[in-house]
Amino acid sequence: MIRKEEIKHIKYYEQLKEKFNYELNDTIDFYLYDKVVKLLYEFKSQIRIPHIDNAQDLIKYSLEFEKNSISLFLDIQGRLLGNLNDVYNNVYKIISNIIEEERRHEKMFSDLVLK
Repeated sequence: MIRKEEIKHIKYYEQLKEKFNYELNDTIDFYLYDKVVKLLYEFKSQIRIPHIDNAQDLIKYSLEFEKNSISLFLDIQGRLLGNLNDVYNNVYKIISNIIEEERRHEKMFSDLVLK
């Protein structure tokens, strides 16, 4: 089940990348871009390889990673909002879709955690 879901997750991001290459014409303020790059760098630098003893440890780690990813994207999305019209911006819409995808992925891991 996880393998199948991860393959779908990868395909989602590959399709999103293709869409970026052909459809995204919106510009982002350089200051905002710089802030987002900093957030991404900080997020990446905090990723640690955990000690995994069993499948539940891996699922719990994956769930925590998904939650942190969602927080990152929500932070980025919030910074994109200069005014109410920005919710119609393509970059904002794409990040909204990414958040939705990550929440779906988070739910999958959450459902697999033994209680």
